[in-house]
Amino acid sequence: MPSGCGSRSASTSYRWKSCWRDTDERIAERARPGARRLRLAGLRPCTQGATPGRDARHPRHRRRDRRDGLRPFPRHGRADGEHGQGDRALPLARRAGGALLSAAGRASKINVFQQPPRGTRRQGRRSRSMKIETNAGMLKTALKALKPVVEKRFTIPVLNMVKCAGGSLTATDLDCEFSVSLPATAFEGEGLLPFREMLALTSVLSADEPLTITIDAAGGPAVVAGRDGRYRLPTAKVEDFPHISLPDKREHITVDGEALRQAIGYVLPFASGEETRYYLNGVCLFGHAVVATDGHRLALCEGVNAHDFKNLIIFTKAAKLLAGMPPVTSLGVSGSGLRIVAAAGGMRLVAKLINGTYPHVRRVIPKDAPAAEFDRVALTGALNRLTALSPRNAVMPVSVVSDGSAVALSAKNFDDVSGDERHAAAGAPISAVFNARYLRETLRMVRGDTVTMSQIEPFAPVVFRTGDEKRLLLLMPMRSHDDMIDRARGFLGAASDEKAAAA
Repeated sequence: MPSGCGSRSASTSYRWKSCWRDTDERIAERARPGARRLRLAGLRPCTQGATPGRDARHPRHRRRDRRDGLRPFPRHGRADGEHGQGDRALPLARRAGGALLSAAGRASKINVFQQPPRGTRRQGRRSRSMKIETNAGMLKTALKALKPVVEKRFTIPVLNMVKCAGGSLTATDLDCEFSVSLPATAFEGEGLLPFREMLALTSVLSADEPLTITIDAAGGPAVVAGRDGRYRLPTAKVEDFPHISLPDKREHITVDGEALRQAIGYVLPFASGEETRYYLNGVCLFGHAVVATDGHRLALCEGVNAHDFKNLIIFTKAAKLLAGMPPVTSLGVSGSGLRIVAAAGGMRLVAKLINGTYPHVRRVIPKDAPAAEFDRVALTGALNRLTALSPRNAVMPVSVVSDGSAVALSAKNFDDVSGDERHAAAGAPISAVFNARYLRETLRMVRGDTVTMSQIEPFAPVVFRTGDEKRLLLLMPMRSHDDMIDRARGFLGAASDEKAAAA
């Protein structure tokens, strides 16, 4: 190649390199954040803390600014008419110490692009909103106590969460709120944990497995760290967890906790599950008694409460929780009578009450009715043998007829499969037809070797009692089964004749 060409090429390359260097410096200066805006506002760009090539209007850079604690420029508008550059002028709107840059701020040379110190940012990322140190056994015990509250099927995801705050775990289904204290060596902050996943995890861990549960304040999953593993579970915002509101005005009623707990457990199996008669879906504190009924059966415990309650209906789930708690000494009832609060032994229950009128159950209980005594064990065995002939869950009528010296039980299903048994009895005559399942459950709830049945007239309600006069069970008979009564009477008469002939 000719030397002239080579010299021209070298000279041209040198000039281009110089141009590039000058261009790079000017590009870097112009590319600083807000440089164009500052030039339009008649100000010099601030070089401290600026990053070349970073435009605050770009979405990616706006995200970085939010992460670094800075506020981006507004896209349009004036700063109260400070700059006379026409509509093209964009005001300087960076945050500087919590205040917008004004004329006084520019005079004091506030660096609006100064980022927070790196140590501060790293410390913020490491901060935690919750930290719990406990073991798997204690956590499993607390979660099992909350299991009746958490629904298996839910439409609101936060209802599957358990709130950890104040040294206790809380679950709710929007009708009742139940809290259980959690023994822990460290319990800081508050957060939400998924109930099903935590219960499944603690069920497969050893009881003495130490656990450390942390939730980052900046967000992210809940981290459960054990001896040999780390598990990440989804969480939610604590603010989304619903609580049952309580009025400031509440009446505290002193109760016998042990007697109330036993009475609720006794009458609860007779509570209704029918949605149409919602006011029967629970246990009612009725005067000084506790009662539950489903319209076919009734259970009543007298003399439980010293306070005269006025139709305080506790729905079934809350009644089960109250019966499973340690004995309470008082009940907090809201002024409107629609909220109840009970606390004992590290457990706290807040429940809504059923807003309805409970039926006057004492009107259906016969008074001074003649009674007959039966052997409960023999009667239960005969009933089990007769119902074995019927398909499971089928409605099978069973007639009970007593003449004062013996009792006959007759059963017949819809396939013409029938059976009859006769046993000893004493007392007044009884004639009734019962649902076999209801009669079997009633006899199972009766304690003692003998059971007493009272009835005013045939086909009237029958009252079952034992030695405890404060407790009674009432069973409504089935109608339109006169043939069953005649069958039992015929079998009872035939058995008596056979016995007399044999003698």
